[in-house]
Amino acid sequence: MTINVDLWKTLIDLKKCKWVDLTHAFGSDTPKWSGFKAEKIETLFTIEKDGIFVNQYTFPGQYGTHMDAPGHFAAGKRLIEDIELKEMVLPLVVIDCSEKFKENPDYELTLEDLLAFEAEYGIIPEGSFVAMRTDWVKIGQIKKSVQMQTVKEIFIIQDGHMKHWSFYMKHER
Repeated sequence: MTINVDLWKTLIDLKKCKWVDLTHAFGSDTPKWSGFKAEKIETLFTIEKDGIFVNQYTFPGQYGTHMDAPGHFAAGKRLIEDIELKEMVLPLVVIDCSEKFKENPDYELTLEDLLAFEAEYGIIPEGSFVAMRTDWVKIGQIKKSVQMQTVKEIFIIQDGHMKHWSFYMKHER
């Protein structure tokens, strides 16, 4: 199979787009589940002594901004190393639940939220990466007073059904 794609033109076009960094800086204030130990950052080499600067980072795999594979929640499912890089490039759909989250820090995205989004913006395309906006960081909710547990934010649309990695909802379109 031959694909005629001008990658340079595609790159130039992509650079014209708005890019949004959804990650958090890595450090002692990185959002994490309360069951995890704090990260450890150790300087192994310095420019002055060794001519190179190198840090060693020790932390759990599900620490801070990350992607959970289905195998993180369900035995026998694919792990991160089983997911091809091309599967990680998806159209992003953001469901804004930040106002609901202000009222209830334990708010979970519902089928009704998804249907309301679709009523306003159109059907969520199959294969989309759907994320729930909480504004946890903006409103200062990630503190010792709020313990992050299983984050129920990511849905996958597959075979006409909405699937979540930590729970499952079936909805025929």
